Amino acid sequence: MNRFAERSLAARLGYLTERLAMVEPPRAWSELARPRPSEGFVPLGSPSEFGRTGPRDARWHIVRNVPDSLLFAEVDVR
Repeated sequence: MNRFAERSLAARLGYLTERLAMVEPPRAWSELARPRPSEGFVPLGSPSEFGRTGPRDARWHIVRNVPDSLLFAEVDVR
């Protein structure tokens, strides 16, 4: 996970997988994919569309800039 794009994709995927609780990411992947404490936060959605601010998820270093109403609009979460 050397490049920013790979790290941000892994962070988003890990966050969404855990948030949806559909499946738990494999522990080995999860430990490798999670950012180090020194790494910056990445926005969940496009900053040009949703802005750069919002609550932060410290585990995955995600800025939750997409409202849940939009994020889960097409999903039946049980």
